[in-house]
Amino acid sequence: MKPSLRLVVPTDQPRYEIDKHIPIPARYARAQYPWAQMKVGDSFFVEGDKKTCDAARSAARYQTKKTGERYSCRKKPNGVRIWRTK
Repeated sequence: MKPSLRLVVPTDQPRYEIDKHIPIPARYARAQYPWAQMKVGDSFFVEGDKKTCDAARSAARYQTKKTGERYSCRKKPNGVRIWRTK
């Protein structure tokens, strides 16, 4: 019968090195779509594959939830067109 081995990890040693005085970088957010510049009746076209178009439609739904502005999306042969409706 082989003796069993047990790995003992000392608890007084930190698992992570702690750094001090590292500044938090500023958040960088750039709008991918022109929501802020759009007025009711304006539209823009997103050209791309299904994944790109689905992302744009999802962004329009999120913008509606976030701001209360309404957007309508229509699929086109090579992309999607998004209108601001309210």
